[in-house]
Amino acid sequence: MDREQLVINRTNISAFDTFNREYALKAISICSILGKFQIIAVDYDDSLYVDKIDLKEYEAFGNYINKEEYDASSTYAEIIVNESVCSKLRLSEQEMMAAIAHEIGHIMFFFKSDKEKYGGQAEEVYCDQFACKIGLAKPLYTLLNKLVLSGNYQEELVQQIKNRLIYIMMFLIY
Repeated sequence: MDREQLVINRTNISAFDTFNREYALKAISICSILGKFQIIAVDYDDSLYVDKIDLKEYEAFGNYINKEEYDASSTYAEIIVNESVCSKLRLSEQEMMAAIAHEIGHIMFFFKSDKEKYGGQAEEVYCDQFACKIGLAKPLYTLLNKLVLSGNYQEELVQQIKNRLIYIMMFLIY
């Protein structure tokens, strides 16, 4: 595998290519399992797995992961992006890269051996933490603010996003 091609971009969104150039090696250095397979970036309308993951049509990004064999190299992973939602939210390239990093965090979480001990919002915080660790805390913060202000989410989910924003603030302060 070309170690700089963590994500194979099958969309029209250049943020995936920029992410590969700027963050792929750093991501793999944080989680070596990511070096064993490639993640396919696909448009919402082109993914065969949108229904399996229950990605809502108002959500900008989602992911699908399947591994049927023991070896991580057998993993099939997608980051699914809804370009029209990204456009409506006016996401910058940096915000899209923060979303990409967050979705890669979900793929990393899939491989955690102790993930059953995580509850509530722990997986979301784990994924946010990965995006922050690779240097995308500020765009992740602005992205989540856009989600809060979008009016697309029910109050319970808005509150969960606000809780995540508080956590991300720690990365912005230090």
